[in-house]
Amino acid sequence: MQQHPLIGERIVRAIGGDHANEGATVVRHHHEHFDGSGYPDKLRGNDIPLYARIISLTDCYDAMAEPRPYHRGRTHPEVMAILESEAGIKHDPDLLHAFRSLIDNPERVGI
Repeated sequence: MQQHPLIGERIVRAIGGDHANEGATVVRHHHEHFDGSGYPDKLRGNDIPLYARIISLTDCYDAMAEPRPYHRGRTHPEVMAILESEAGIKHDPDLLHAFRSLIDNPERVGI
């Protein structure tokens, strides 16, 4: 499981293109945690690329909200409570605050 960011990074680099290096970096670091406990490089805080922090947050939201074979989909309030409990540990607290303000006000982003 912990190899998939590295495999994904190699795939994106192999595809190439104008922004392959930036995209590969985002893929590599989307499982880093704000407190440095993630993987593969144990980056922390703002050392984690911004887009990787965004992907991590939105991926976690989706993984909890959508039903999986091993768990039911959680409600928006349940997911947000879990994400809030992980602020500063797994997620960038400032980014989570911005995410909450957007997702709780979908008309702001045309959802």
